[in-house]
Amino acid sequence: MLPLLPYFEAAPDTPPPMVEQRPATQVIPDPGLIARFGMGYGSVANSDEQRLLELEGYGGGRPWLNLDLTGMVDRNFGFGGFGAYTHRSASAVDGSPDLRENTFMFGVQAPLVVSANDGKFRFMLIPRVGRTWSTLSLGNGGSLMSGWMVGGEASFLFPAAHIGGSLGWVWAPLPAPGALGRAYDAGGIYLSFNVVLDG
Repeated sequence: MLPLLPYFEAAPDTPPPMVEQRPATQVIPDPGLIARFGMGYGSVANSDEQRLLELEGYGGGRPWLNLDLTGMVDRNFGFGGFGAYTHRSASAVDGSPDLRENTFMFGVQAPLVVSANDGKFRFMLIPRVGRTWSTLSLGNGGSLMSGWMVGGEASFLFPAAHIGGSLGWVWAPLPAPGALGRAYDAGGIYLSFNVVLDG
């Protein structure tokens, strides 16, 4: 007679543990080029000429338009160029001729770019140097003045939405606008809204 072997009941099959499936995080790649167009409003820099104009009743700020293009050398540093335009028109309270100012700026920039949150947010710190051409006149006419400028911007960008914002500063000292004028600064401080394209 064969000996009786012990009987063991087979353990039921255990299903594998459930692994939570998480959606892959979308990473926005580092750009090779960054183009920005900015529209903003800002102050007029303090100068001897501006203080004289304010005493005569010519005050107020002015709109700023900015356009720049940056080619990235690596993920954090770039080099490019910029252009800017500002215009001011003001009337004195005593009926004197209108004040008109038109200023153009062109130059180079070397931004520092820092990305966060998988590239969905970028911060740019942008030093600039260039040339300024400006006319400042009461009524018609006005001689063209030119000089060097330095400035910069701190800019926050949202690449997926193609928008951003900037705080900018410009120092642009110019010679006196006319024989009776005083030293003038065509720069100022401004805030702007940016349309951003990169790739």
